[in-house]
Amino acid sequence: MDDIAISHILNVFERNASDICRGDLSFAEQIPFVGAEAQKAPNGSTVITVAITKAMLDQLPTSHRYVDLFLLESGRELGPHFHKLATAHVYGIKGSGTAVIGDQSIELGRSDKAVFPAGVTHNVLTGADFFLFASFQDHSIIREDGSLDYFVDV
Repeated sequence: MDDIAISHILNVFERNASDICRGDLSFAEQIPFVGAEAQKAPNGSTVITVAITKAMLDQLPTSHRYVDLFLLESGRELGPHFHKLATAHVYGIKGSGTAVIGDQSIELGRSDKAVFPAGVTHNVLTGADFFLFASFQDHSIIREDGSLDYFVDV
């Protein structure tokens, strides 16, 4: 059941990828979604936090309970960072990029997957292409108190 729920969500993202890249979040008005909110970051990315129905959440494994979409423009990077609590399962939707996880680099495109373990520094970079990818996490990056599970090595 877990894989079916994940696949269903990813299929909706893929079917709506062109609209999402243009800033149209109307996909989130249909079940199993209950909304989405986009924020533009200074690093050239758009972060879209996606809310999912309780019924769908109950079908997802605990490792995939929180969902964000990232749209990273060409020639940009998220920036090296890590999460103390959240492990992220990243799925390529449209375009391409390079995931850097610790000292390993992985080329990602549509339907490719990578895992960013909690506590491990990671980054996503783009070349000439943009990259739209989904990130499913076991813990929310935005904590209940409003603080972020987002840390940069100093």
